[in-house]
Amino acid sequence: MTAEKNETLGELLRKTRLYKQIEIAKICTDLKVKARDIEAIETEKWENFSCNSYKTRLVRSYAKLLQIDLIFIEKKIKNTTFESNINNKKHQLVNIGEDIDLTPNKKMFINFAIISFLVFLVFLVIYNVYESNNRALKTRRIIERVEKFVEQPEKLEIPAANPTSN
Repeated sequence: MTAEKNETLGELLRKTRLYKQIEIAKICTDLKVKARDIEAIETEKWENFSCNSYKTRLVRSYAKLLQIDLIFIEKKIKNTTFESNINNKKHQLVNIGEDIDLTPNKKMFINFAIISFLVFLVFLVIYNVYESNNRALKTRRIIERVEKFVEQPEKLEIPAANPTSN
């Protein structure tokens, strides 16, 4: 089977599949894809594709399965305009970043710095409260011991002085 110069990528794949008498169901089973994706490739209705990100990979796999020269397919892929399915509400999450600039800007950096500083202050306050409670507890224990010794001086043990030799 020979390919015509002005034949589109989808037409080429469809004609080759029909020439080799392979059903779409067989292609779907072998490639583990949905029939509507194969139909979308053959009709070049890219907006009907179930997943926008793997169109070219699926086209290559499909061509490889049909044993079409991959160099020729690569040329066809370069000449094919893949339209986005951004208007397809079912696949809104796949296309969520097409119009968004994800490069950090000055405002984003300033917001990050402010939030980081506020988190630091919160942790500093928590730490100081913990330390002051800890210090207060230690101070209370010392006061209780001193009061106990003041009330019962007989229990107070004074270490003996070391005799010094002259």
